[in-house]
This record gives sequence, C-alpha cells and structure tokens, in this order.
Amino acid sequence: MDDKEFTPEDEALIHELLEDVLRDPSKAALLEREDFLDRFEASVGKALRESGDALLQTLTEGAPEMLVERRALREAFEADLLSFWGEAFDLYETFHVCCKEAGVDFFDRFMPEEGEPHDFVFDSLMRLHGRSCLVASEVLTLLRGGFPSGAHSRWRTLHELAVVAFFISEHGQEVARRYLAHDVVQRRKSAVLHDRYHEQLGYEPLAADERAEIETAYVEALEEFGPGFGKEWGWAIPALPEDAQPVFKAIEEAVGLDHLRPHYRMASDPSHANAHASFSDLGLHDPTGILIGPSPFGFADPGQGACLSLFQVTVCILNYRASMRDAMTPIALQKMFDQVGNTFLQAQRRTEAALKAGYWERPPPDAAPPSAAAGG
Repeated sequence: MDDKEFTPEDEALIHELLEDVLRDPSKAALLEREDFLDRFEASVGKALRESGDALLQTLTEGAPEMLVERRALREAFEADLLSFWGEAFDLYETFHVCCKEAGVDFFDRFMPEEGEPHDFVFDSLMRLHGRSCLVASEVLTLLRGGFPSGAHSRWRTLHELAVVAFFISEHGQEVARRYLAHDVVQRRKSAVLHDRYHEQLGYEPLAADERAEIETAYVEALEEFGPGFGKEWGWAIPALPEDAQPVFKAIEEAVGLDHLRPHYRMASDPSHANAHASFSDLGLHDPTGILIGPSPFGFADPGQGACLSLFQVTVCILNYRASMRDAMTPIALQKMFDQVGNTFLQAQRRTEAALKAGYWERPPPDAAPPSAAAGG
C-alpha cells in the first residue's frame, strides 16, 4: 500500500494501533517478522472489506424506513407545491393536450395515401411535432417534481425543435429531405464511438454487415449531398447564407428566433459542469445556498418557454395545409397560451412573496397564503 494513500487521520489510527501492539510483549514480536507489512496490509484490506459489507447491510436494512420517511416528505412537498403552482400546472397540461390533439387530428386528415409521392415536409413536421409533445410531457413532470432548471434544460430541446420546424416549413421539400437523410450521419457517429470504446465498455462489436451498411450509407449521403453534409447541422447548408457556418445559431437567426438566445444560453447551464450552473439554478432562491433537491421556486420561465415552443411547432403543422378549421385553432391556442403565461407569472409572484415572508409549509385550513399582490 502506497504511503501517499494515507490521510493524516489514517496515519494517526495506525500509530495508535501500533502503540497498542508494542505495549504487549507477546504481540510486539510480530513486528520482527519479515512478512509483517504484507500481513498487516492484507489484514487492513480484509477489515475494510468486512466493514464495508457491514455498512452495506446496515444501510440496506434501514432503507425501508428511510424511504417511507422520504416519500412522506416528498408527498408533503408536492402538496405544498400544488397549493402555489397547481393552477399553472393544470393549465400547462391542458394546453399540451390541446396541441397534441390538434397535431393528431391534422396528421390523421392529411396523411398521404399509399403510392403518393413522399412528402418530406409533412414527414419531418410530423416527427418534430411528436417529439415536441413528448418533451413537453417531460417538462411537466420535472415542473411537478420541483426541478425548474431541469425543466428549462428540456425546454432547450423544445426550442431547437421549433427552430427546425420553422426552417423546414420555410424552405420546403429538399431541405426536409436532407433533414431526414441526415439520420445516417448521426448513426455513423454513434458507430464510430462504438468501434472505439466497445471493448472498454464490455460490449460486443457491431455486426460486420451492420457496420458496413452504415458506412456505405454515409459515403453515399456525402456523395449525394456534398462533404458538408457530414457536419452536425450540415443538412441545412443549402438554405443558409453563403458565409454562414452550418450551426444551430445560424438556423435560429435565419428563422428569426435568435431573440430567445439568452434563455437558450441559460437553459444550457444545467446540462454542463460549469460553475455558473451552481450559482444560477432557477430554483435557487437564496444565492448563498447550494440547491441539492427540489425547489418550490422558479417555474415561470420553463413553463412559459415550453408552451411557447410547443405552440410554435403546432402552428407550423397547421399552417402547412391551412384550412378554415386549422386557421381557428392557432387563434384559440394563442389565447390559451396568454393565459398560461399570466398564470405562471402570478404563481411566481405568490411564491416569491411566500418565501420572502418565511412561509412555505402548507397552512392550516383557515390560513390564506400571501397574495400575488404581496409579491410586488
């Protein structure tokens, strides 16, 4: 065992043990054995393993009681959360369901018949809207759980989906075809990583025919669409300005949604290990603290942002083949979205007032929480 592995506390403990041994002449003779250090190291290792096993048993045996306590605390927290944010969460869910049903209805009515030419725009928008509905559900789960920054980081994905939906809607079939075909670029990147690390991960290599198929499809795609197609956002190149790099920011600017870049940047922090994220978590009401669990604070930005992006993708599909019926739906959704925003802001103000007043736990039945007006 390397001496550098010992902490000062370890060395003090070993010194104490050796002193105990030296006080007993019969045990002191052990120090003169040539294999003493090896035996001592083996004994320490064995003792640590046995102690670890004992600790594991203690933790495992105490787990049921601990989990009951934690789940009770969790249920109480979520009940408290709903007393402030329940109306906003309900309206969010209503808006989400309306957008989802509008999409399902649209695609059911306009799904191309078998034998018709492939409508790449329709295909792309259907996939983008489906993913948007899925991510919006994830956001709601994180909001209800008390994780505003986690919800905001998922909004970042929703924003990307909205940007791509607008871009494809504006540039038509060829860009949509390239977007769908770009799947092979991502598959090939995954295959290359698998080639490199599968042994370290204990995985089997990809089957030779599967790997060859991916590589062939990748090469053929570059031959058809050009070498830039292999870049992360290379599918968008023909529709971008000549001097623009094929990056998400350029696509965002092209569709006029770059004004949301500050929010996008803020939503990126929770996904990375930079120090800023620990100082700026949306759920962190006290800037001197470190958030290690759910929070009752900070849901307005992710809640409004997610509904906005879902609304944008839904409008893209409804505008693709507009009818009088489809023209009315965005108007209704716009009015509902405005209600969502106002409700989230009111809940935020109520929560800010409650936290400022030192009030958070559920009040007695006859007690009223601080009003929205009290939050300024």
